[in-house]
Amino acid sequence: MSVIKNHIEVSVQEAIKLIVGLYESSVKNNTNMPNILLTGAKGIGKTELTSEVAKIIKMRRLVIDAPNFDISDGGIPMPSGDGTVSFLPNKDYNLHIDEPQLIVIDEGLKASSMASAAFNTLLAQGEKYFGGIKVHSKCVIILTGNMPEEGLGDVLHDHTNNRIVALHLKSPTTEEWVENFAIVNNAHPVVMAYATRTPQIFQSYKDLADGESNTRIWNKKIKNKGVSVCTPRSMFEASGIMYAYTDGHINLRMLEAALEGCIGVTASREVVTFLKHYKEIPTPEAIRENWRTAVQPSNASGQMLVAMAALTWVQNADDLDKFIQYITQPNFMSTEGVAVFMTQAVKPKKDLHHPLFKATTKSEKFQDWVVDNRHLF
Repeated sequence: MSVIKNHIEVSVQEAIKLIVGLYESSVKNNTNMPNILLTGAKGIGKTELTSEVAKIIKMRRLVIDAPNFDISDGGIPMPSGDGTVSFLPNKDYNLHIDEPQLIVIDEGLKASSMASAAFNTLLAQGEKYFGGIKVHSKCVIILTGNMPEEGLGDVLHDHTNNRIVALHLKSPTTEEWVENFAIVNNAHPVVMAYATRTPQIFQSYKDLADGESNTRIWNKKIKNKGVSVCTPRSMFEASGIMYAYTDGHINLRMLEAALEGCIGVTASREVVTFLKHYKEIPTPEAIRENWRTAVQPSNASGQMLVAMAALTWVQNADDLDKFIQYITQPNFMSTEGVAVFMTQAVKPKKDLHHPLFKATTKSEKFQDWVVDNRHLF
């Protein structure tokens, strides 16, 4: 048994491009697509990125929960009527269909020995089998696993090591998380603003100096295993909790309890502090009706919330023109503060049809501001 440690880490976006590139090259050159192992900290987005890969390469995605997998989940042996037994596949897995698909062996490094043996036949170059089922040779196989030091039982059989390409994912910066995930998935403005102002939430304990503490994250050095912490996944869960509160479905005490159980004590208290400023910012309707009279928060946290909120409600060029005139009023936001919104506004490039991105291409006020402040880009 062994673990794999990579010296070079890649971002989630780099991993997506790398996997897609390997697939497209294998199709072009009629070569075998290598099997991929994705490792990284919990909640970093390993499984989620396979969904993006499946969309790009236009494949059906099958996710197998490896730790809870039993060989009978894949199919059962059935008498064939001629004195032999054949393997009857599980229809839900679609492995009997003669078409390539993206097969994700989620948490594959935690699979039982019997399950691992079944998965190994999927990792063969050329003919691939799952149990007694021959699957399409062009299926893309991706395994996921956590970092060994997290102590979650992630190990790999030695004879499997040479059948995979191992990629270790680095934690995203908060800017990358906002750009590549939060905006396009309509994360709550309070959570985005908090993340933007608190880059430590996605810090790795490995980057902490001796004696330095960061109670927002999982930290092997202080042995906080079992405690809720900030991860890209838990921060997005916190976004849903925050929407439940601002929509009036839960009260403040419920919010505090849910956030603490989601992202931990330190981060939850800091997010609630940001929430107080959220109540002081203007509504989208106020800016749309008369941007000159809409309230202007005087503190930096409130101004950050104004920018993050606009990322969720600006839907067209008219919205964007009015918002830009609002935030560029004299003695309001600093040029650098305005740039936070401007730079994020053009970031949803993974979806060129995103309303905010389309608005930036049509807003005269936006184009004028970019030209006047091009030194900031």
